[in-house]
Formats: sequence, C-alpha cells, structure tokens
Amino acid sequence: MAISLIPTNEPCPRCGVNKVQRRRETPTWGGQSIVKITPPYCAAGCTRQQLDEFEREQHGNT
Repeated sequence: MAISLIPTNEPCPRCGVNKVQRRRETPTWGGQSIVKITPPYCAAGCTRQQLDEFEREQHGNT
C-alpha cells in the first residue's frame, strides 16, 4: 500500500496554508490497484472544529 500527499491550490481559510489530499493506492490481484483520494484538508492540521469556530467568528463580525 502506497500513501502520498497531493498538494492543492486551495488555501485554508483559517491559517492560509494550502490544503492537501491523501492518495492511497492498494494493489490487488491481477496487477490492478484500488486508489482512494480523501477530500482536501489543511496541511497545517487545522481541525474541523477550529474551522467551524473560525467561520462563526467571521460571520459574527460582518
């Protein structure tokens, strides 16, 4: 099983660091592979809860 990170050009709204996607390739019988790609997430490690709080603060100040 090979895991790699794919950079995206989408910045995190909270910290500004670009998001990444995780790509996991699992070989199967017959020479084919199963590839799974996660949704984009913050490379700096911002949690969903931190992003939700940040979003609430932004909407509260406008």
